[in-house]
Amino acid sequence: MSGDWYVLIGKKPVGPASGAEVLRAHLLGRYDAETMVRSGQDGEWRSLSSVFPREQLTPPPLPAEWTAAAHPLEAQTWTRDTPYAWRRYFARQLDTIIHALIMFVFLGAVLAGHDGAYLAVTGLDNQIVLNIIGVMLSIIPGAILLGVTGRTVGKLIFGVKILNTRGKPPGMFRALKRELQVLLQGLALGIPLVTLFTFIGGYNALQKHGRTDWDKSNELVAWYRRPTFVHWVLMLGGIALWLGIVVTFYAAGRDAG
Repeated sequence: MSGDWYVLIGKKPVGPASGAEVLRAHLLGRYDAETMVRSGQDGEWRSLSSVFPREQLTPPPLPAEWTAAAHPLEAQTWTRDTPYAWRRYFARQLDTIIHALIMFVFLGAVLAGHDGAYLAVTGLDNQIVLNIIGVMLSIIPGAILLGVTGRTVGKLIFGVKILNTRGKPPGMFRALKRELQVLLQGLALGIPLVTLFTFIGGYNALQKHGRTDWDKSNELVAWYRRPTFVHWVLMLGGIALWLGIVVTFYAAGRDAG
């Protein structure tokens, strides 16, 4: 559909753009089917679904390598159609703790003998600042693992993998970009209370669109393992591990205080 098109973002018209550009933005998840658009400066505002044919608004099928016919065992084991928000939450929480511990151990080794520098990096024993720094540092090993394998420890335990549209790991650059978006949009830099609102926003987006904003903008797809008895045991073990680490740190903090 040719011509100049404008998209209503909030209360502000954005454009002009070609019809192909508007469709591409929709297929990437930037606009939903009810986003208001108009043709030209004086056109009538209408929803995307009432302007463009349904077949143009439908995302293209996955490449052949990810079709059920090509990979029947994979299709039986994994799905992308049901977003498991609680799995992603616990996977992220477990990853954040594990990755932050790895980074603090790494910093401790690198800055051995430089107590002043280590205390400066770790927030001078301030628990809130220490938590924020830990959350920020955690994205580094997370991006490395995700970029190379499409998984992290938490995602492996809770049956989640993040792949590109070709069914491959996203690569280091895209994984780092995604983790930075999670840090800002999903974890709010680890700032207490603020994270509650970002978690709710991320959950609502996942339930409404089936994908998070950081997956949409990076053209990534989250796959979920279809739960079996063994996987349920593994996930419950993951939750117990996460709770154990949280309680241990809480008790250690009280003893230190």
